[in-house]
Amino acid sequence: MNGKPNKAQKDFHEWARFGYGCVVSGMNCDSIHHIKGARMKLKGVRGAGEWFVLPLSYWWHQDGDNKRAVHVNRKEFALYTKKTEKEWWIELMQDYKEEFGEYPMPDYEYQIMVDRA
Repeated sequence: MNGKPNKAQKDFHEWARFGYGCVVSGMNCDSIHHIKGARMKLKGVRGAGEWFVLPLSYWWHQDGDNKRAVHVNRKEFALYTKKTEKEWWIELMQDYKEEFGEYPMPDYEYQIMVDRA
């Protein structure tokens, strides 16, 4: 984790990595991918960069042997997986809400992120 996540964000990261797994493969997850950087700022959302994350296996995150890994080629990642990083994030959030009955952040912060991130 590159930023300074609060307890709720750390708990969310733990759930994403170990309770959910890689969004692409469903396999064990090695890391959290900060979609726009851990320090991303978004007016109205505290610590937006620590919420706007995806759990990804090393293969899908940054493995140089995978030409479609998100840090190797974002465009190829989206073309191959048929979803943008934001679309993957929205799906992750919907699955979280389905499991826990609410988003990990306040609803209004979630909506700001959907609208503007």
